[in-house]
Amino acid sequence: MSFADGEPWPRNPETFDYGFPKPDPEPIGGCPTCADLVARRARCRKVNNRSGATDMNVLCRKHQDEEHITPEQRARTVEL
Repeated sequence: MSFADGEPWPRNPETFDYGFPKPDPEPIGGCPTCADLVARRARCRKVNNRSGATDMNVLCRKHQDEEHITPEQRARTVEL
């Protein structure tokens, strides 16, 4: 049995790309909020707080989506 993309089913977890984990968001140069969130993520990782590090990534992505979006990106954004 296979999917329409030709990948066998069930998918092989050793080779299938599930799209996660996402790479860490990079700070926007000159933004103190981005720098703070990245520093907090590093402190979380230093003490092996993976949940806190993930939280900082979520907050950083949310901040960047709200504060660093370009007018072109905003025009393509659909409000729900």
